Amino acid sequence: MSRHRLLSLMLGGALIFALQASVASAKQASSCSDPAGCISIGPGDPVRVGTFVVSERGVIGTESALAVEFAADSRGDIAGHPIQLTHLGDGCQPDLATTTAEAVAAEATLVGIIGPTCSVAAREIAGILGGAGITTISPSTTAPDLTEAGQRDPFYFRVAYNDLYHADALVDFLVGEGHESLAVVVADTPAFGPMGQRVADLFVAANGDVTDLITVAADDDFSTELADIAASEPDAVVFFTFQGAAFVSQARATPGLEATPLATTSDVAETLLGQIGDVADAEGLIAAAPDFGFLTTEPYLSTLGGAFADAARPFHAYAYDASNLLFDAIASFQQGGSQRLTIGRTVLRDAVATTAAYPGVTGSITCGPTGDCNAQQFVIQIVVDGALTPL
Repeated sequence: MSRHRLLSLMLGGALIFALQASVASAKQASSCSDPAGCISIGPGDPVRVGTFVVSERGVIGTESALAVEFAADSRGDIAGHPIQLTHLGDGCQPDLATTTAEAVAAEATLVGIIGPTCSVAAREIAGILGGAGITTISPSTTAPDLTEAGQRDPFYFRVAYNDLYHADALVDFLVGEGHESLAVVVADTPAFGPMGQRVADLFVAANGDVTDLITVAADDDFSTELADIAASEPDAVVFFTFQGAAFVSQARATPGLEATPLATTSDVAETLLGQIGDVADAEGLIAAAPDFGFLTTEPYLSTLGGAFADAARPFHAYAYDASNLLFDAIASFQQGGSQRLTIGRTVLRDAVATTAAYPGVTGSITCGPTGDCNAQQFVIQIVVDGALTPL
């Protein structure tokens, strides 16, 4: 473990105890005029940063947590202050995330947080941490509602892509292929609802006809909905549901839909390919996927390529970028050669919000007004012989 950092895994009451023990080294500045408060870090004291990227989520959380540590080790310090990481457990469970966030907000000793890993946790903690003025940058929460106008907490950001833009890629492809009518099916969830509506809106704006926009329950019987879709005779069907295997198999068994093009996201496609009984049913399935081309280019290769050569997913790269973005924003508070940092929480938030053309390993990072700091490009994949294949 690096001498620059203290790594702590804290759950429940242990979290509160450990945070209370650190108040002296990162206390609120009494003369602060920032409406959300300030953190004053004295000479030699650490800059305390929390993470909600946790191993309970498996490889995504584990690799992201390792990338935060890698970023801290590579940097060594922030304006002469050692970096102290506090790993916070939420297990991607809303109840545990809420309890942990409430403890963090009550103590208010962390300068900022990298995380969380999961969108279900982000929905619970963003407002709690934002209410305490704690800037949070997620490397892997992609649900559209998290940065939707009127819902997003102003202290919440993400460098992960927004799932909403799968819709743009799908519509561009379908329109380019000459499709003129479309049925859209979405599960009744915060993750999928906005994507389905965006597909419909974009397709109509491109002079297409949306024959159906259907919301389905989280079950695996789509016979009624598919019969209605077949009756409307669309050129293609776009669907967003966690029960993708059932949807595809039943669509292929529905008269009139045997050969109708089906389209979804790469995540849905990957999941259904592992579950579908007859993989031939998925042949030709269209999927929009984030373009992770940065994994094969500089600066990723020389920065993270060796340490994360066997990484399962690319979110570790987003965690690395989120860490450095936050570290640099904190470092900007150094005044001359002073060994003390006084960090206004609202000013820190605004420093992140105004990030423009930041050189990350995932590409140039610019934060928009909704807190999305990723202009991810998307590509189209097709299922060929049971595997997703780039078009």
